[in-house]
Amino acid sequence: MEPHSPLYYVLTFIFRQILGQGHLGLRTPALLSASLVAPALYLLGRRLTTRRGALAAGFVAATVPYLTRHGQTARMYATAALLSVVATILYLRLVDSGTRRSAVLYALAAATGVWIHAFGVLIIVAHFAHAVVFERPWDTNRLRGVVSGFAAAVVGSLPVAWLVLVRVMSGQTAGGTPEFTVKTVWVTLQGLLKLGVWTGSYQTFDIVRELVALFVLLSVGGLGLRSLYAAEPNLIEDRAVTVPAVVGVVSLGIIAGVSFLIEPMWSGRRLAIVAPFLYLAVGVGAGRVKRERLSVVVVVGLVVVFSVGSLLFAAPVTRPAWDNGVDYLDANADGNDLVVSGNPHPQPEVEYYREDGDYRHVGIRYDWTSESVSSKVFGPETVWVIGYSERSDAARQILSESDQYRQKEMIEFNGGLLLTRYERSVAPASR
Repeated sequence: MEPHSPLYYVLTFIFRQILGQGHLGLRTPALLSASLVAPALYLLGRRLTTRRGALAAGFVAATVPYLTRHGQTARMYATAALLSVVATILYLRLVDSGTRRSAVLYALAAATGVWIHAFGVLIIVAHFAHAVVFERPWDTNRLRGVVSGFAAAVVGSLPVAWLVLVRVMSGQTAGGTPEFTVKTVWVTLQGLLKLGVWTGSYQTFDIVRELVALFVLLSVGGLGLRSLYAAEPNLIEDRAVTVPAVVGVVSLGIIAGVSFLIEPMWSGRRLAIVAPFLYLAVGVGAGRVKRERLSVVVVVGLVVVFSVGSLLFAAPVTRPAWDNGVDYLDANADGNDLVVSGNPHPQPEVEYYREDGDYRHVGIRYDWTSESVSSKVFGPETVWVIGYSERSDAARQILSESDQYRQKEMIEFNGGLLLTRYERSVAPASR
């Protein structure tokens, strides 16, 4: 289990008790969350813009490959995205009414988001910044409710802050040393590109597809905002513009600061809480294109393009492969075996939350040297290597070139997933 906020694991445990210990119980929380982002974003859009714009935002969220991919995983990112939208809806109710009930509901939603993923705190910070700069609820009645709502959300999030601090102090961080170089800037841009199409890859061809998808999103949003600006030059008071803008700028700014000053935190999946607000901005833009027919054509075009993208890029082939691979490990690996995957924690494909077998698991970090890999994989009588990334290939190469192990079995599942079993041929050298 990863050292993240604990609530998603509790949620997964509950679903597994109800739906069984297999893949259905494992993935249902993420699937439901991703499915609910679209209607939630529509409801948020209705508070901010026209019905056409809200529908456009919902359609984009329902079809964009990024959310489709996260809806297939056993991780908390789709749930974090959903709660960021729900918390924003309740934030707007809070600043509009300032009632005790709205304060309680906002605090519950915002704190729950933090308990799902620590990055949920970015939404609270963004809401506070928006309230101070744009809403200015200084009249006595609203001010008391708004302050109470934010204070309760912060207090409810403090235990998670303590858990994160313990993790940092114990060295259980995301990994890597922060540095401001051309490489880290490029990695930052790659993380942003994945908001359009999440391929889980950093190969050149995949990056080009992600760049095209993000360009389409931003172009459509920009087209509509240009029409909006022509009609209403003073956009500073328009919530449909300020809400997604503030959430995006504040959240991405804090993530960038943490990445370059403390530890690298840029990753396409960690931007899940920001993604719905990009789709909201696109919906606002598409819904406010001056010519209604053109607006409809733009929305339909987006839905078609991203529906095709979800079918092509959202891992419909590799998902059963990993299911079958993990099932095979659960049935054949025993408590003395070591399972090696190409990641220190489960990527969307690697469902090691589901360790029904007794085997041990180690993931290979991207910054590990050959010596680091060797120190982790050598020793057990039986070593299994699962994956198709460069890191899992590196483990296979080290084991194959070693005179201590011999390859005994290799299974290729659909989608190109490889599972390789190595048996130790000689006893380890005595120390």
